[in-house]
Amino acid sequence: MSALRRIRPTTWALAALFVVTLVVYLLVRPPPPPEVIVTPAQTITPSPTPKVTKTKKPTKTPSPTVTSTTPTPTPSVTTTTPSDTGSPTVPETPVTSQTAETTTPAP
Repeated sequence: MSALRRIRPTTWALAALFVVTLVVYLLVRPPPPPEVIVTPAQTITPSPTPKVTKTKKPTKTPSPTVTSTTPTPTPSVTTTTPSDTGSPTVPETPVTSQTAETTTPAP
């Protein structure tokens, strides 16, 4: 019996821990999966592939084109009133603001 006394106490503790873990696992392990029985599948004859019929693709209907029109300035009529000093007045041309797309340079 002297051979058993030479084993360290930590070794006994580790062995006891292993045995306890094994017993707990055997008690709470999940049930085994059900046995699978393989049966040969029925032979199915493939159906013939249907023939591809060509269908005419719909043609695009042309959409009306959009033309941009720039506003034309309308001439303004100048009327002289008796309070004028007799000097002819120059009609003002209306200022048309056209929106221009501003582009930012790419970095």
